[in-house]
Amino acid sequence: AARLGDVPDGSVDLVSLCLVLHELPGSATDDILSEAARALKPGGHLAIFEMDPASPGFLRARSNPWVFAALRSTEPYLDDYFWDVAPLLRGRLQERGLEVP
Repeated sequence: AARLGDVPDGSVDLVSLCLVLHELPGSATDDILSEAARALKPGGHLAIFEMDPASPGFLRARSNPWVFAALRSTEPYLDDYFWDVAPLLRGRLQERGLEVP
C-alpha cells in the first residue's frame, strides 16, 4: 500500500503526482489517491500531471499497431491506465473527498 511515511493526517498543502499513474495497476492508483487525500490539509491541492489518452498524439499512436505495440512493450500498465484509470479518474478522486474543478 502507498504510504507517505510519517506524514501526519491533514498536514501538507500540496501532493504532486508527475507521470506516475500510468506506471501502476489501478489498485495502486487507488491507494496513492487515498494516501494523498489523507495527507492533504483542508483546502490543500493534489496536482496530477499525466498522459491524456484522448490527446491527438496518443490517438495517432493507438491507431498504428506497430507504434502502439512498441509503446506498450515498455509500459506494462498502459492498458490499465488508458481503459480503467484515466477515464474514471474524476470519480476516483471524488470518492476520496477530493474536489475536482
